[in-house]
Amino acid sequence: MKHSPYYAAFTLCMLASLGFFMMSSSNGRAGAANSGNTGAPGETSGQKCGSCHTGGAFGPISESLTITNPGGTEPISAYVPGQTYEITLRVNATGNPNGYGFQMTALDASNAEAGTWSSPATNVQIETASLVGGRTYVEHKGVGSSNLFRVNWTAPAAGTGLVSFYHAANAVNGNSAIGGDNGSLGTVTTLSAAPGTGLADASAWSDLAVFPSVVLDGTLYLRGSQLLERRPSLELYDGAGRLLLTRQAFDGTEAIGVQEMPAGMGYVVLRDGAQTVTRRFVKH
Repeated sequence: MKHSPYYAAFTLCMLASLGFFMMSSSNGRAGAANSGNTGAPGETSGQKCGSCHTGGAFGPISESLTITNPGGTEPISAYVPGQTYEITLRVNATGNPNGYGFQMTALDASNAEAGTWSSPATNVQIETASLVGGRTYVEHKGVGSSNLFRVNWTAPAAGTGLVSFYHAANAVNGNSAIGGDNGSLGTVTTLSAAPGTGLADASAWSDLAVFPSVVLDGTLYLRGSQLLERRPSLELYDGAGRLLLTRQAFDGTEAIGVQEMPAGMGYVVLRDGAQTVTRRFVKH
């Protein structure tokens, strides 16, 4: 059968497009195709790892995202502006995949980039995607046998508010095509800023005292005329933003025990329905 030059040109174009698509999957979609596949706002609708990587025997696969302080193992639930954290994404699959891939980005509530990425592991790269407004992504670098991907993230400035981490992953058979693989869309992880970071204290609480500033014996005290007048609720948080203790109608007559709190920064938050006041202390 004789085909026209137009048919030949079309065929070459399709083959080139397919080759580019497969290359982009093996090297990370942002780095090779300037696109995002995490399900984050602003990406092409329906364009996710699991949309193309199908038909494999490695699923269902899932993703575990862990954000910790440097060198730590306990996940944080809130960030301190400007502090750097270690992020680990684990891709969980069944069977014996030949390799794994992922992509992730961090956005604030207005869908702008939040924080900065650094120190990627050898199987991770940091790339920008021009088709998503130049958004920064972290993603796999080539196809490797490790299902763990690590990178550092520095939290944004005070006042940024909630930060959400969008991510997707796949487990592949290594045939340089998209068939016979499995993909997933991870659950979005959202962090708030730790209490006392970016919150302005109310000037009306001018005589409020939280002491000692460095707690040595496990006991914290609060004094101030407004405690008796306003009887606010009290919340105690550790440096990772975990809520440890609550008190209603707190008037300052009760000492606060912090013996079980881990050493480091702590926060006392008082709320009276109209104002929120935050004080910091250190547990030794």
